[in-house]
Amino acid sequence: MDYTALIREAIEFIHSRYDENLLVSDISEQVYLSPSYFAYLFRTLTGYSIKNYLNRYRLYRAAAALKETDKRIIEIAFENGFSSQQAFTKSFSLHYGTSPAQFRKTDMVVALFPPSNILQKRGMEMDLKNV
Repeated sequence: MDYTALIREAIEFIHSRYDENLLVSDISEQVYLSPSYFAYLFRTLTGYSIKNYLNRYRLYRAAAALKETDKRIIEIAFENGFSSQQAFTKSFSLHYGTSPAQFRKTDMVVALFPPSNILQKRGMEMDLKNV
């Protein structure tokens, strides 16, 4: 079984619905795996838990929106799947080290997420036939 293809498919699904309240079971159904096995594979192959990956992707999209649009911060928060502006601001500040409003004013560059090599071997030998 090509596990990397399944994880790529799951990532595409996440990217198409990141603004929704996604559950591990929603994503795992798309690739026909049990939620627990899918979560294990996802973390093994990407280095991220599903929750962490989804949050990082939401933050990346929000950061891009802050730089590329004049939308209000609350709009960006809701459009990117956050339940409130406060939850967004807290998560954003923890990740980027500054508030969304300050980030918008700076010349910080938004780093691409996910990195293009996310499914590469992460410095360790992995025999996917034994996963």
